[in-house]
Amino acid sequence: MRAALLLILLSAIPAHAAPTRAQVEAYGLDPELVPSSCRGVVTGTVMGARISVASCASKLALEHLSLDDSAASIAALQRAVRWPTELLDSVIAAGSPIERAEALRAEADQFDGMVARLRRTAPNLSWHTTGRQLASAEDTHDSIETAIAPWVRAAAAANDTIIKIANQHPEVRQDPVALIAVKSAEAAVRARVATR
Repeated sequence: MRAALLLILLSAIPAHAAPTRAQVEAYGLDPELVPSSCRGVVTGTVMGARISVASCASKLALEHLSLDDSAASIAALQRAVRWPTELLDSVIAAGSPIERAEALRAEADQFDGMVARLRRTAPNLSWHTTGRQLASAEDTHDSIETAIAPWVRAAAAANDTIIKIANQHPEVRQDPVALIAVKSAEAAVRARVATR
């Protein structure tokens, strides 16, 4: 009885409707490029909506790629994040210090995701991997590390810039979302320094 009553009450609550095409366009976004499952994040400020849509679209694009260690996979990764990167770059170029820090964090996360996805294509090594199999696996690992080096540098540069913005604009550390971006950037820099 209680379950039936709960079901009736929950069905009476209106679902949050995704923004219309005109609402998406009002944020300066192309409705044809915004994935339908990302339309629900088109809220708040124009810059905030751009960051949210870019993060959502990038995550979806990276999740649905079938990758290997080939040049074609590298190109597919780059194509998949082209539009989300353009959105984030527009915020980095024109946003407030808080918005820039948040967009840079999203961009660093995107590059980190690309690195992780490509590294997962490398063959597994064990203590029993020897001879030609080991040499081939090492060559593959080396080629992957060479391919992802620009993304690793881009993520590092984004983290460095977040910290620089926060040091120049104290209001960034006062905003709870931007503060998460700053703390994540600081942690990434500490990890990078520790592995040198």
